[in-house]
Amino acid sequence: MSKYKNKLAENVGWMGVFNLICGTIGCIVFGILLDKIKKFRALAIVINFSATMTWLAFILTLKNIDNFFGPFVMFLIYGFFAYPYLTIGLEQSAEMTFPVPEEFSSTFILIIANLYSLIFSLVFGVFFQLGLVATVPYTITGFYLLSTFLTCVVKTYLKRNSAEISLAFNSRCN
Repeated sequence: MSKYKNKLAENVGWMGVFNLICGTIGCIVFGILLDKIKKFRALAIVINFSATMTWLAFILTLKNIDNFFGPFVMFLIYGFFAYPYLTIGLEQSAEMTFPVPEEFSSTFILIIANLYSLIFSLVFGVFFQLGLVATVPYTITGFYLLSTFLTCVVKTYLKRNSAEISLAFNSRCN
């Protein structure tokens, strides 16, 4: 981002705003899709892998393209996939931890995520002080790939959905 800082600082701000807008649209689109298909793990894998690839594409366009338009577009597409991964993860945790209240499972995940953010911020600050700034985006890509792998291997048992189906079936029988 530093090569754009002097002449396009305002555009970087707009980049963040439109990333947020695209992320919100992604949350709506994938939320509707999730409500229709109820395939939490499959959708999480697709979204996380897509976020990984668009993050990598963003890094590469940022490094290799001299205009602002390429990184701007890639960051918008990244936002479209990155934001829904969090919301689907929260919903999936509520499904998997049922009958634990959704507020508890979501709060726990958000606390852990914020702790990870703090740790990564401190570690990446050290990278910056050591002059290893270029390694940070690729480290993030590695963690995205690890996250995609772990999402693939974790079994998802939808307890809340099963309970709702049982309740609906029992109410029809009575």
